[in-house]
Amino acid sequence: MSSFFSRIRDDYASFSEQAFRQPDSLLQPVYAWVWNDRIDFEDVCRQIDRMKEAGIRGIYIIPEPTNFRPATMRTALEPDYLSPAFMELVDKTARYAASKGLRFWLYDEGGWPSGSARGRTAALNPGAVRKNLVCSTLDLRAGEKYVPAERDVAAFADGRRIQPHDVLTRDTALSVFKIEQSGPEVTDSLADGIGEAFIKTTHELYANALHLKRGTSRFAGSGPALCMFTDEPGTGSYPWPDGFASKFKDKYGYDLTDHLPELASIGKDCSPDGLRARQDYRELQGELFRTNYLRPLREWSNAHGLLFTGHLDIDHRSDGCLSHGYGTVLEQLREFDVPGIDVIWYQIGWPDKEGRACPEGNGFFERFASSAASQTGGTLAMSESFGAYGQGMDGDLIRFVINHQLVRGINLFNFMEISGSSRGAFPFVERPCFQPESPGFFHLSALNDYTARASYLMQLGEPGARCALYYPARDIWSGGTQGRLALDAFDRTGRRLESSFVDFDVIDEKALCDCCVENGRIVIGRAVYTSLVIPDGCSLPDSLAGKFSALSASPSPEIGCSSDRIRVRKRLCPDGSILYMLFNEDTDPFSGPVEFFESGYRSMLDTADGSIRALPGKDLRLEPGEAAFVLFSQKPLPSVQSAPIRTVRTYTAEDFTLRPVRKSSVSAEGLCESFPDAEAFPAEAGPWAPYLGKDFSGEAVYRTQIRLDRAPSPGETYLLSIGKAEIFARVSIQGRQAGILWAAPMQLRLDGGFFAGKQVLDIEIEVANTICNQLEANPPEKLFEAPDLGPYHARCRTFEQSCPAGGLYGPVTLTLVE
Repeated sequence: MSSFFSRIRDDYASFSEQAFRQPDSLLQPVYAWVWNDRIDFEDVCRQIDRMKEAGIRGIYIIPEPTNFRPATMRTALEPDYLSPAFMELVDKTARYAASKGLRFWLYDEGGWPSGSARGRTAALNPGAVRKNLVCSTLDLRAGEKYVPAERDVAAFADGRRIQPHDVLTRDTALSVFKIEQSGPEVTDSLADGIGEAFIKTTHELYANALHLKRGTSRFAGSGPALCMFTDEPGTGSYPWPDGFASKFKDKYGYDLTDHLPELASIGKDCSPDGLRARQDYRELQGELFRTNYLRPLREWSNAHGLLFTGHLDIDHRSDGCLSHGYGTVLEQLREFDVPGIDVIWYQIGWPDKEGRACPEGNGFFERFASSAASQTGGTLAMSESFGAYGQGMDGDLIRFVINHQLVRGINLFNFMEISGSSRGAFPFVERPCFQPESPGFFHLSALNDYTARASYLMQLGEPGARCALYYPARDIWSGGTQGRLALDAFDRTGRRLESSFVDFDVIDEKALCDCCVENGRIVIGRAVYTSLVIPDGCSLPDSLAGKFSALSASPSPEIGCSSDRIRVRKRLCPDGSILYMLFNEDTDPFSGPVEFFESGYRSMLDTADGSIRALPGKDLRLEPGEAAFVLFSQKPLPSVQSAPIRTVRTYTAEDFTLRPVRKSSVSAEGLCESFPDAEAFPAEAGPWAPYLGKDFSGEAVYRTQIRLDRAPSPGETYLLSIGKAEIFARVSIQGRQAGILWAAPMQLRLDGGFFAGKQVLDIEIEVANTICNQLEANPPEKLFEAPDLGPYHARCRTFEQSCPAGGLYGPVTLTLVE
């Protein structure tokens, strides 16, 4: 992948005003497009056309075949998944998307988790069916023999192993460990040959259909696809693939089956031999997962001109590796060209009463993927975001979730999702659905541009983190008291570093073994660390302890600030420029001085509109969830604008009219749109329910006028503020679009020349809410059967209880500043 990342480094090494204002489509969010119904190419083209109109610049298809989850999530995909007709349709879709300027990724499964090809992998390689170690009780009476069943591995009683045909001298309850095999739909990512079998059943079909030839290089996006995405490949908590016991004994020299009770009782303390068995078991799992699954997929992808991306499962928790046999999450993520994370059902959200934005996770789990990228020389780290967040997200929450990840190194986003069908229950199964028939779909360009500009900034140059936080994998694998203390210490240390304004990566034992130590610095990939922080109670292996003795254990903060809720990330450009991202991870605004320990010209880079302003003082104001991007450069940027410091005059709009222009409706038929033929009527700023009804979901236009004392002049700076709108607002002045607002502060910065010399300004504000009002008026659970709505509906309904209702709250003001 060196050629691709060399191109990224060359093109995006130092800040470019043009690239910032109009970032490459590579960095635009990629939307997951779920094919869940009958697919017709004419309809595909229509949907792609509407996506482009909405400002979407990247897509990939998640097929959901009829045998994906037939009992809990019924689908109606036609043509059949992976059939010749299906593959032909994918090829035509990819080429049509490319003709419209949309990036196209490939997805390697029918549904998820990846690896089964909906039963085809196991049909080709029966040994790939998932097998897990389970424990059951067998009661034997005195005088009976233990006769192992076919899948028994070992039996234990009273702390000792019972051998086959042992005669028991008293009534005994045996703990019998056996192999339990899953159905053919579930494969084991540790099994020998699984990668090759999976490739043969899926990847090769895509290669043939899209004419991806081995040995080609299309990393710049000239081919029909850019990335191959693998999704949550799994193994189960206690995988036991064929031949595992023999592999273990060959590698470690002892019989793991002698330690199965200690292996299975991970929550309890055990003997030193048991601890060793637990650690070695997890280490071998990780090795097999990399060599048998991830590596073949990456090598195949690279050989066919594709980047290998995707994410693991339960990756928001520091001990998530124990749930899926991943070994250490960092070792697995370093196998990806673009390592990723998964952000679902409010794993990131507004902080709770304890100040936790990630109540289920460690609060900084994004750093696993971004650290892996830096340590392998990569530039990009990806997030699949918003799955099952529900339909009630407002712009402030969306921005909070995005910025929470950006400040921890994520710089490429996959947004969930667009349903391939708006018929029946399909658009309500995996909410939010960014459907063309939904309110605000054609306002998404502002969100996409914001994300792309921020992503561009967060991959510039080289990582600025000089601190590495040690991930104590062996301690975590040990379980019991040792594992709990290690987890707590790791999570607590990471949170302490963040609240102390330290930008850091996470590093594990393998990376420390592979790194170079030069002049008191750890060097690995693109990462350079001058300090190594070991969580309390944890220690490096004896073989490594002396290697890093010269490194500091006390990292320096990146900034000085009065609020410990400000998070910081730093990027270093080859021209000497230094970029900071500051993120307000709080529910209250921040206002105050921020001290930077840099010299040079300071510029504020506005990712909302692409403008660049000088930052003359130290004071910053950040709304909850808002971010600031500050660039220190050796010389002034050519297009930098002066920062206004004084209000000259403020004008306030008084009278409004309101007219509904687009309505979204929920019914047993599905999700549809209509266009009311209504006249404008007088309305006051505030919720629109008194005028449009509590069940109105859609878009409505507010019109007003502002009369100025004189006509604005070019070169003057005006701030147009609309106060609060729920949730998207497209602003037009004199019939000319001025911008789309979606997060606080809802404010546009306009040059006086924009008003074309007019003294009386006609202002239109097209407001879009969400589909939640219709979901409340027409609850899907009353319209559809549970298997049609799928497993996420109840959770989404909980999230949607406090959804924004819709309306323009104002005040709408125009302020001349200088």
